[in-house]
Amino acid sequence: MNGVYYTRRRGSIFGGLLLMVIGTLFLIHYLAPGVLHLGQLARYWPVLLILWGLARLWDHFAATRRGQAPPRTVSGGDLLLVLLVLVGIVALLSYDRLHRNMGWDDGFNLFGNPYTFTATLPTTAVDPLARIDLWTPRGNITVRPREDKNLSIVVTKTVRASDQAEAQKVADATTVSVQQTPQVLHVEPKIPSGADDAQVSYDVSVFPKTSLTASTGRGQIHVNGIDGELSLSTSGDVDVQQTGSNITLDLRRGDARVHSVAGNVTINGRGQQVDVGEIAGQASINGEFYGPIHVRRIAKAVQFNSSRTALSVSSALGRLDMESGDLVLSDTPGNVSLETRDKDVQFENVQGNVAITDRNGNVDIRYSEPPTSNITITNRSGDISIALPARSSFSITAVARSGDISNDFETPALHLVETSPNAQLQGTVGTGGPKITLNTSYGTIHVLRAPSMPPVPSPAPTPKPGPAKPPVHSPTPTPKPPTTNPR
Repeated sequence: MNGVYYTRRRGSIFGGLLLMVIGTLFLIHYLAPGVLHLGQLARYWPVLLILWGLARLWDHFAATRRGQAPPRTVSGGDLLLVLLVLVGIVALLSYDRLHRNMGWDDGFNLFGNPYTFTATLPTTAVDPLARIDLWTPRGNITVRPREDKNLSIVVTKTVRASDQAEAQKVADATTVSVQQTPQVLHVEPKIPSGADDAQVSYDVSVFPKTSLTASTGRGQIHVNGIDGELSLSTSGDVDVQQTGSNITLDLRRGDARVHSVAGNVTINGRGQQVDVGEIAGQASINGEFYGPIHVRRIAKAVQFNSSRTALSVSSALGRLDMESGDLVLSDTPGNVSLETRDKDVQFENVQGNVAITDRNGNVDIRYSEPPTSNITITNRSGDISIALPARSSFSITAVARSGDISNDFETPALHLVETSPNAQLQGTVGTGGPKITLNTSYGTIHVLRAPSMPPVPSPAPTPKPGPAKPPVHSPTPTPKPPTTNPR
């Protein structure tokens, strides 16, 4: 070849070394999961760079000693191998996180099998005026009442390991600390290093009058029949029933169900579905909740605040439903103020003042009795519909910019002026009364005459005593199926 010699380029040992290290880590985790958890790889990924550098130094010295050309500093094969390893680690960690957080049980568990161990802590006497503070980083908390003034806790430890013996070691090393002061009794698990994914759940029985704080980093909380104040925090679901005082919930995800509460209810944070009902005090919901929201029979004020909606009801509320792009509110004697967007709004039987501001949605408000308070509705890019009984008296100013107005109340004191593309309705009906102000852009205003309600029948006279007759049962009407709208 004309005196030209080609020196064979030496290959790199990095690929083989990396595979050996990864295989060793998997083997250690499988044989001794309490020693090494693959989740720790996410923290120590820079070790790959160190390993890469050491391999390059070894390749350079080895090639120089043998008179060979050193391998390229960065080869395409090395880059592809590192990328595949990183993608594989991220995929495994993501699967494991979903497996644990979503409660999957698909028969495949790369990170070991779960083993459960149950123990009962010694009963502890508790001052009824003291607050109980329950905390676990991962696990469920259940609280129920007991007759005496003692505290009993059943602890359930769930450990993921390759076999039961290894899981037993981790469970034995996991303890629950109960520390008491005159004001607070604190319950907290002590989990050994390297077993961060171990779950410690509590089943707690306490005196009903006890105030309680319960927090879990990842798990569910269930409380039933406790009359003291409750402060609950979790990333999972919360279910609270039959409580006699104020409740505060801080959610990071999950569903909230709160029913039959003698005090106030406050729900903060973010999550999915919210179901609140039979509340003797106030109800306040603040945050971002992406599932259906159902509120029923609240005796006092109601507040709801999110990035898209601000709702205030000054007194008792019968029903509130928010699902997808719909908001339905009915049966309240108080004032209602609503600011929202991208929602179709429907109000029924609101007796107090009404103030609604909407955008990119329709507004429908209906009355079964003549309104006695002012109504103000401002809408942008949507229709407004208001249905009033025929015997209603009111004054009205309605303006539709780039829209139309239809009116069922034709009286000499009510004037409709249409100047394309706008329309305006102004005047009084009957003897006047509450002021109705309607404004919309790029929509239609409908002023409707609601059908008259049938008269209430007079009570039948009390029959004279006589021979008993068999009762006559009228057929039960079939309920209509609920109407749902797609998201």
